[in-house]
Amino acid sequence: MVLLICITVGMRGNTVHAQGTEEPVDTGQAAGETSESGLADPYEDDDEETQPAEVEEIAERIDPWKQFFPPPDSQFDWLRLTSGEWLKGELKSVYNFQVEFESDELDTLTFDWDDVSVIRSAGLQAVRYVDVENSPEPLVTRGQLTLINDTATIGSGPDAITINRRQIVSIAKGTQKERDFWSGELTIGANVRSGNTEVTDSSIYFLVQRRRAISRFFADYRASFSSTRDVETQNNHRVNTFFDQFRTRRWYWRVVFAEYFRDKFQNVENQFTIGTGAGYDIIRNSKTEWDVFGGLGALYKQAVSVEEGEDAGNTSPAITFGTTFDTELTKRLDYYIRYVGRVVDEANGQYIHNLVTTLSSDIVGELDLDLTWVWDRTQKPAQAADGSTPDQDDYRFTVGISYEF
Repeated sequence: MVLLICITVGMRGNTVHAQGTEEPVDTGQAAGETSESGLADPYEDDDEETQPAEVEEIAERIDPWKQFFPPPDSQFDWLRLTSGEWLKGELKSVYNFQVEFESDELDTLTFDWDDVSVIRSAGLQAVRYVDVENSPEPLVTRGQLTLINDTATIGSGPDAITINRRQIVSIAKGTQKERDFWSGELTIGANVRSGNTEVTDSSIYFLVQRRRAISRFFADYRASFSSTRDVETQNNHRVNTFFDQFRTRRWYWRVVFAEYFRDKFQNVENQFTIGTGAGYDIIRNSKTEWDVFGGLGALYKQAVSVEEGEDAGNTSPAITFGTTFDTELTKRLDYYIRYVGRVVDEANGQYIHNLVTTLSSDIVGELDLDLTWVWDRTQKPAQAADGSTPDQDDYRFTVGISYEF
C-alpha cells in the first residue's frame, strides 16, 4: 500500500518515482509480469491465502521506501508526513503548531506539526527557537533547515546548529505580514417560537486574537438576548481581554487582563475588573492547549438597584485565577472550556465564577456548529430595592453557527 501511494502521488509531480532509488524494489516477480495497474503485484501467489511468513517477506520488500531520502535539491523544499508520503514544493511557514506548505499541483496545504516527520529546505529559513540555558527570550537563526523526526539542523558545516524540534517556536521564509498573526471567530445563534408562546432567543460571540512567538493578545465578546411576548427576559454582555508576554517556553507574564460584565437580571448594571498576573502552559501542541493563570487586581461593581441606604457602587481588591483547555477530539470535533474565578469582598459578591464550555463540529469549510453552555455564579448577589435577591446561579445553553477567519 505504501508503494502504491508513493507512485500515485509521484505521477502528480509531488513525490519521487520508484526509479529514483539506487536499487530497484524487488517484487519477487519475473520481468514483464505486472498487475492490471501496470505495477508489479507482490501479493500475487499460487496459493489463495498469503501465509504470515510471506507477509513479513513482503514488508521487507516495501521497507526500502521508508529509507528513501530525496537527492540534493536547490529549487524545491521537501516534506514527509508521518504516513510516509513525500511532498515537493515550498515551505511557507510553521507557526502555532501548523505547517503551511505550497505544492504546484495541490496548492497550499496545512498540516499539524505532529504529522510532519521530515523537512528539508532548498533555501534559507528563519527559525525561531528557545534555548533557556543561554537566553530567556526566543532566538532566531537563519540557514538551510533539515528536520528528521525530533532533530533539527539549521545551516551546514561547523556553523550548523542542532536543536530538538520541541525547541522550535516558528519557521518563516522571510518577513511575515501583520495579518498573518491575526485570527478570529464569529458565532451567531437564534431561536424563534410563535403560536401559543412568543419566544425569541439570540446570541452572539466574537473572538479576535494576535499570536506571535513571544506574545499574544486576546479579546472576546459574548452576549445573549431573550424575550417572551415582547417582554425582555435575558440581556447580558461580557467582554474579556488580556495581553501575555512569554518569559520562557511555558511561563508567561499576563501584563494586563480586563473584563466588563453586565446583566440587569443578576442586578449588575456594570462590573469592571482589571489586573496583572502570570500563567503556565501545561500542554501546548498541535492538538491540545491547556494553561492555568492567576493574578491580582481590582473589581468595581455597580448594582441596578439596592436597598435604601446601601451604596450602588463598590470597589474591592480581587484575586483572579482560572484555566483554559482547548483540544481537538477528532478531525471534525473540538472541545473548549474556560473557567475564571474571583475572590472579592462581600459587598461585591465574595466569590464570582464564570465557566464557558463549547463542543464544536465542522460543517463545511470554515463553518462550524457550536454547542455552548455558560455558567455564572455569585456567592452573595446584591439585594435589589424591592427586597428580591437574584439566584446565585445563572445557566445558558446556545446553539450557533460559527465562522473562523
